[in-house]
Amino acid sequence: MICRCVWQSLVAVTVMNHPVRLHGIMRVRGFVQDDAHIFCAEDSIQEEVASFISFLHEVYADFGFTEIIYKLSTRPEQRVGSDEIWDKAEKALGDALDAAGLGLG
Repeated sequence: MICRCVWQSLVAVTVMNHPVRLHGIMRVRGFVQDDAHIFCAEDSIQEEVASFISFLHEVYADFGFTEIIYKLSTRPEQRVGSDEIWDKAEKALGDALDAAGLGLG
């Protein structure tokens, strides 16, 4: 049995630039930042990541993005959890990228 919980939030971010700086295509007043977290059993991390990668490719393809660069973030200096848990999580994420042919070398 796979236990899965997906948490997603949409956060509106407002940028208040000085009016003189509001020129050009790269200046915006606000945008929505999305964030999602998938909570799952340890033994299903690789499967969940593979499913997410597949979904991500579909969404990016809809917008014409075909060359995607992947970077695997690893444990920060200040973190929650033991090194053993981080080792397992980093390995599962790396294995999922490798299985999808997106290994980081």
